[in-house]
Amino acid sequence: MMKDARKVLYLSLDGTVRKGPQELGHPILSIEDLEILPGVPDLLARYKEEGWLIAGLVNHGEVALGMLTSDDMGEVEMHSHLLCGETFDKILICQHHPDAEDPEYARCWCRIPRIGLVVEGAVDLSILNDGDHFPPHLALFVGATEEDRLCAEAANIDFRWARDWRAEIDQEGLS
Repeated sequence: MMKDARKVLYLSLDGTVRKGPQELGHPILSIEDLEILPGVPDLLARYKEEGWLIAGLVNHGEVALGMLTSDDMGEVEMHSHLLCGETFDKILICQHHPDAEDPEYARCWCRIPRIGLVVEGAVDLSILNDGDHFPPHLALFVGATEEDRLCAEAANIDFRWARDWRAEIDQEGLS
């Protein structure tokens, strides 16, 4: 028997939920670098109230490049979760980078624009939610870069630019 179909909001964290390296002028290497964009925690809470599951996605190539430890990266993402009112059901992280010296960290399936984080998110959310499923037609991917848009397209998920999504902060209903 088919379990319930659920809506998932996939968010590329940098430039959508928080200021990313492009806005900051440097990589996010500690919790001191985190700056959540205005109104985003309230907008995330509205999505949760409407029954959406929320998955944050982020490329953290700084791990592969030796600029950040996995533990420090985990602390950054946990702090992002806390600053957003603990609304994330899952945060998925790619630690790879094509410039990494270690071949294990130089190639992967998960670095956006590849769809590995989206697939991993759907599988993990299904496990965490008693076998519910998350079809692409019920999902929305919000991002700030062309790589984000390409990831959504490859995963066959509707895409919205971060600036347009954040404009929902002052609107009544969510789309």
